[in-house]
Amino acid sequence: MRFFVCAAGTVDRAVYLGIPVEAVEALMVYGGEARGAVLRERGADGSGGDTYFSLPRFFHAGEGILRYGIILKNRDSRAAHDSAAARGSVGRNILLVPVVEREADFSDGEIHRLPGILAGAGAVFITGIRFDDGGMTLFIDPLLLVETMLKQEAPV
Repeated sequence: MRFFVCAAGTVDRAVYLGIPVEAVEALMVYGGEARGAVLRERGADGSGGDTYFSLPRFFHAGEGILRYGIILKNRDSRAAHDSAAARGSVGRNILLVPVVEREADFSDGEIHRLPGILAGAGAVFITGIRFDDGGMTLFIDPLLLVETMLKQEAPV
């Protein structure tokens, strides 16, 4: 399977995130700092706008310039998306990262299941892990990550 391999933080480059290419609509240049883990924008007319998710802030992995945005594909059906877009209520979900290191193929044999103790620790969005000389790559389900970040943002 093909992944974008991104630095998880702005300081430590030993932990990377693997984001499936099939879940990505596009990459964009961002070049700013995030004020929080989740930033919601509104359209000019007050309708739904884009939502930005700072991965370094979420993973407590440093602050600083976030250079790239990973625009996720919309999970909704095309008809539902078109209908919502016509009403002006569709925004994009964009994962902000300091750097996209590379695009790489990993076989199922290279990606290992998360140990049970970690899998049950609220990291439902992590689908696997891989160790190499350069550090560790956590493979994520970006849509589950977005849901998790939104739940943690919501007041209790």
